[in-house]
Amino acid sequence: MLYSVFSTQLKTHKTILNHNNEIGLCETMFNMPNDTEIAIVEMGMRNLGEIELLSNYSNPDVGIISNIGSAHVERLGTIENIAHAKCEIASNLKPDGLFIGVNSSKIKNNLKYEGKKIFTDIKDVTNIEISVDLTKFRYKGVDYQITQPGEYNISNALLVIEAGMYLGITTENIQKGLLNYKPIEKRWEKTQLKDFTIINDSYNANPESMNAVLKTFLAIYKKPIVLVLGDMGELGKDSIMYHKQIGEFLSQYKDIELYTIGNLAKYIARNTTLNSKEFENNEQCAQYIASNAPSCATILLKASRSMKFEQIIDTLKGVLK
Repeated sequence: MLYSVFSTQLKTHKTILNHNNEIGLCETMFNMPNDTEIAIVEMGMRNLGEIELLSNYSNPDVGIISNIGSAHVERLGTIENIAHAKCEIASNLKPDGLFIGVNSSKIKNNLKYEGKKIFTDIKDVTNIEISVDLTKFRYKGVDYQITQPGEYNISNALLVIEAGMYLGITTENIQKGLLNYKPIEKRWEKTQLKDFTIINDSYNANPESMNAVLKTFLAIYKKPIVLVLGDMGELGKDSIMYHKQIGEFLSQYKDIELYTIGNLAKYIARNTTLNSKEFENNEQCAQYIASNAPSCATILLKASRSMKFEQIIDTLKGVLK
């Protein structure tokens, strides 16, 4: 999203795909064209000290944290450690630079940066309209549109807007860049197969992203609806609890079919009032969808990357000829 906005006005280079570790950072830097004006470097982490290393070698002018969630809690132990690890981005942020983050006490309590800071909040947004293919909102008196649904996309857009304004991107170009933004593969990726509409959001999953995607999907799509949910990985000792909570969350809805795949996702099915079925693998589930899913259903695929949910679509393409 940053790239989509910055590249409307400046020579912009970015990290490709998820190449966001120490190797990916070097790859990004060494492949940067000589006329680059803005480099967007994604910094990933699975443990303490990793973002500090990346920050040291990139020495950023602007540092951004989009959220503090439970992803990688298995490795880091606590949400507090995750917050601390992400806030390492500021350890080598230039003193006259800018930090931008969501308005989170976890960030504020762990951030050690004396320079300029901006914290964005969805509460500052008005005129929100969310539909299947468009999200509209107003921020600081300006109207914006994104072709992706969901308040979580608005939250991301606020960070991008603030960064764009700081770098002198015109309002018109920020609006244009947001409207032209397209997510990466397996992020709300829509596929039409016969009379099924499939939304594949299986690039990754944790409790926060699962809840956000489910809330958005169930708010904008009409029935019949099928949810295909898989394991959320790297959640540590509380993995079963997190999956049970997703099932409990879904109990507020009615007349929705739920299919789960995986040894953890079964706890979603076993802790909800929805009509549910459990499957051992993607092939089984795809075959069942092809033969038994409601006609004209909209189907959501959501799981961690390790579940390889793209296999469900590949199987359906072969079956639904």
